[in-house]
Amino acid sequence: MQTAAGLLRRSPYLPLRDIRCDLMDGILTLRGRVPTYFLKQLAQTVTMTVPGIDHVANRIEVVTLSARSIHS
Repeated sequence: MQTAAGLLRRSPYLPLRDIRCDLMDGILTLRGRVPTYFLKQLAQTVTMTVPGIDHVANRIEVVTLSARSIHS
């Protein structure tokens, strides 16, 4: 059976491979950082297809290159 974490680990988009997944009572929580809102949405869309997931709580942060250099 496919798992949400397994789908993300096999993604051709490298930033999605580092997303953490926690599933509890049908709610999948995604955590991590990606460089674009597209990748944040893609992670949610891909993981919603996994059986047993009723809701996705997308806690992924979008951190652009310029924002990363400011906080370093």
